[in-house]
Amino acid sequence: MGWRKFCSAASHPYGKQHKAAFRKSVFPSQIPYLINEDPKGSLQEAAQNILDQIFLSPAIPTNYNLTTSTQPPDPPFSLQEISAKGGKDQRLASSYRPISLLPTIGKVLEKLMTQRLTYHLESTNSLNDRQHGFREGKSVDTAINKLLRNIKTARRDGKHVLVLSIDIKGAFDNLQHRAILKTLDVSAGPSNINRLFHSLLQNRKVTLLTPICRATKEQKQGCSQGSCSGPALWNLVANEILN
Repeated sequence: MGWRKFCSAASHPYGKQHKAAFRKSVFPSQIPYLINEDPKGSLQEAAQNILDQIFLSPAIPTNYNLTTSTQPPDPPFSLQEISAKGGKDQRLASSYRPISLLPTIGKVLEKLMTQRLTYHLESTNSLNDRQHGFREGKSVDTAINKLLRNIKTARRDGKHVLVLSIDIKGAFDNLQHRAILKTLDVSAGPSNINRLFHSLLQNRKVTLLTPICRATKEQKQGCSQGSCSGPALWNLVANEILN
């Protein structure tokens, strides 16, 4: 007869909560709440809670609504899915990684946009010289060498040196879109590239799939994992801090 016709009610001894007990992705505390597709206490609520923790809604609303004439108004530029990290507690939001499912033509366009933006920033010396990450001709080695030179110079002059090391947790994932757009507007970059980046960051959605449902949330922060523009956009925002 099949599960759907024979065990359609949660009150049945072989109903939903009994079947859920054999699914490893369902937490024991959620089994009693899987009644007649009620989202309260179910996987849908748990999934939505994870998305709400990963992609926090900005406290200050933004009104960036610029679009290009060739950009469709509704479809998202990319769809993101959340995948669990291996060996992590799936009840914690930090155990999930958003992966972007980017269309091929979108990757080509984004690569061209990133190259054009990077060329503008480098050719106009807009990036702080102390920025060594994600730049051609610079790396962690050049940063360490510069630090060692400064230490040697200070020791020679009888001065003290203070080194402060800061690790920004989830830097790419927590980069606010409104900060990117604000920095782009004041960067004096090509107007067509700025408009494209405005459009690129619109209508982005992230989806968390579960065995029985999906939860979706609008994305207003984070550089998509799988895209090539993340490092360039991070340098653009971090440049304001270095200056």
